[in-house]
Formats: sequence, structure tokens, C-alpha cells
Amino acid sequence: MNLSEFNNVLDFAIEKEKEAVAFYNELQNKTEFTALKQMLSDLENMEKGHIKVIENIREKGISEAIIKEITPFSYSDNYEEPDNYQNLDFPSILLIAIKREDKSFNLYSAMVERVSDVTLKNLFKQLANEEAQHKLRFEKIYEETILKDN
Repeated sequence: MNLSEFNNVLDFAIEKEKEAVAFYNELQNKTEFTALKQMLSDLENMEKGHIKVIENIREKGISEAIIKEITPFSYSDNYEEPDNYQNLDFPSILLIAIKREDKSFNLYSAMVERVSDVTLKNLFKQLANEEAQHKLRFEKIYEETILKDN
């Protein structure tokens, strides 16, 4: 992979992270739940951190990614995202976030298989792992707050 291709892949990853930042920022404006606003703000900041990580890789490269085994739940598997994000309740916001993190995880996991450069493989493994951790965080909240009452 030449330098131009390498930078194009990094640009692609940065763009996906910027989309996630905008998504979590938008959701913060759609909820009145203080705890959820804070959690979404935390996730927005984590996604901003991913952008910095990717930019640093452009300059310094990346070491071998350390991947933790994560067993996510499947609460969002049959959940369809609404067409608009107006008047969302707490469970809907959680399910949307779970679905979004799952999509990001699947994208980065697929990218691991598509690239041959070891540095990029490690980057996408790391990003997939972090997205899985975000999904698991939302799923635990969903389980503890929504499912425990049912």
C-alpha cells in the first residue's frame, strides 16, 4: 500500500469518527435525561479521541492492537431506527446508540479483512474493539434500566 492509499484509508476512518461525533452531539440535544446527556457527551469525546488516535497513526504508526474479548448482547438486532430523532424516549435513544455502535463495529471489523497493511489492520482492530466496548456499555445500561423492570 502506498502512502496515498494509506492516507485515504485513514481519511475514511476519520470521516466515520466525525459522523459518530455529530451523531452523539445530535442525540444530546434530543434528550432531557441528564444522565443520558452526560453519557452521550462522554461517548462524543471518546469518538473525538479516536480521531486523534488516527491522526497520530498518520504521524507515528501503531503498535500491535490489544483486543479484549467482548460478548455483546443482541438487544438491537431486530430494532429499526426511526426516520427522525424527534421526541425519543430513553429506551429508543439507547437502542439507536446500540445499533449505531454495532454498525461501526461491523464496519471496522470488515476493514480489518480488507486491508493488507499491518498498521491499518491494527488500527481497525483497535477501533472495532472500542466500538464493541461502547455497544456493550449501552447494552448494560439497557439491561439494567429497561429490561430489569420487565
